Amino acid sequence: MRTRPNLIVLFVAAITICVSSCARSGEPGNNRPGAQNSNEASSARVLYVEESARGDVERAALAVQTALENARQNRLQQAIEYLQAAAQHIAKTTTANRPDQNNAMRFQPLIEEIKGFIGAALNSARNGSSETTAQIEQARTALSGLKAKMGG
Repeated sequence: MRTRPNLIVLFVAAITICVSSCARSGEPGNNRPGAQNSNEASSARVLYVEESARGDVERAALAVQTALENARQNRLQQAIEYLQAAAQHIAKTTTANRPDQNNAMRFQPLIEEIKGFIGAALNSARNGSSETTAQIEQARTALSGLKAKMGG
């Protein structure tokens, strides 16, 4: 009689182990948590590394955001450096010979406006003006609008 309860416990344990091992999903040998998410992330496009007008706009937006953070912390020299980088990236959007050149040319008026915003923010930062942060925010907002219109 005593062996029967032990046998039942052993049987239940074996079934539990089998069910839990069969319930795992994913590819065989790929049982790491987040393995599917890493595959999805690697297939996603990272715009700021693309050599395209959209990539230039994305790099300019990142540079402007970093300039804004530096300006808020009164590190104007660093803000100037990032604004200069943003100006270079925006200038490349319509001057570089790329397959998406025609798409970028459609937004020429907005790109010129952004160049003006970045230029004004640069002058403001060089002069140590209290308007620097507001002008950088204006450039950031315009860049966000351009990114949305370009589909990024």
